Amino acid sequence: MTKAQVLQQVGKPESVNGAGNEEYFWYIPANKFWTRYYVRFIDGKVESYGIVETKGE
Repeated sequence: MTKAQVLQQVGKPESVNGAGNEEYFWYIPANKFWTRYYVRFIDGKVESYGIVETKGE
């Protein structure tokens, strides 16, 4: 999948970061603010994606 396809299917990310040919889109669901989803791109195409859960205090 390309970045454009991800944006069309998932929408605008909460934040974007990366360097060189690597870029991350970060998403935070409104009803699960302790969970972050990421999409990792290499050369503009999805290389991996997943969930990062954080523990609340």
